[in-house]
Amino acid sequence: MRVLDYGKTAATFVNLKTGKAVRVSMNDREDDKSQEKTREMIEKDPHTKEWALRPVEELFDIREVSVEIRPEHLPGKPLRIVTCCVCGERVMDLRHVQKDGKFYCKPCAEGENYYRPL
Repeated sequence: MRVLDYGKTAATFVNLKTGKAVRVSMNDREDDKSQEKTREMIEKDPHTKEWALRPVEELFDIREVSVEIRPEHLPGKPLRIVTCCVCGERVMDLRHVQKDGKFYCKPCAEGENYYRPL
């Protein structure tokens, strides 16, 4: 499993032997695509509970897709490990950033760490 958080309700499944892939996403065909919805709006919508009882075909959009699978995306032992020159943590399988000959994890390279040491 590889998690990419784009804020969407979707999943892509790939058969590693055949390369065939299927993407399953929420079917929002009936929604007003230009409208922003807040949590309060969703919870107050009288159709929310009824929507969840619809047949699977109405709830999800299922389609065949093409996905590029690189060796570093595959499960198993890491292909390469480097150490971030800022935080000192190890970064596996080409998920690092290299600047001026130094290795950085992406949060340190971008200055957007999701945690702060206490």
